[in-house]
Amino acid sequence: MGQIGVRELASLRKENDRGRTGWRYRFYLNRKQRSLWLGDVSKRSAERIASHVSELAAAFESDVTPGKSAVEWVNDKADERIRRTLQRWMLIYCRSTLGVFGKLPENSNGNV
Repeated sequence: MGQIGVRELASLRKENDRGRTGWRYRFYLNRKQRSLWLGDVSKRSAERIASHVSELAAAFESDVTPGKSAVEWVNDKADERIRRTLQRWMLIYCRSTLGVFGKLPENSNGNV
């Protein structure tokens, strides 16, 4: 049986959650469902964010470096809350206090 990619089981939907309205992106990472609250952004912005997160997750699962656009998005445009969540899920890591993000080094034990 083949491995199912990140994009096949992902969903992006607008919802009301505990009194707040916004977009939520759900996807699978390491066979676990993840849910990322994107907030009250436009549909186009939500789709763009979901695309970058999907690219980061696919790169993580394939053990390759994510594309330049996803890395630039994380460094320059991603909300701090989203960045912390991606870091907690080990999709990105901080190499220095300058905020350079990318793939975990091969000898990392997962501690950030």
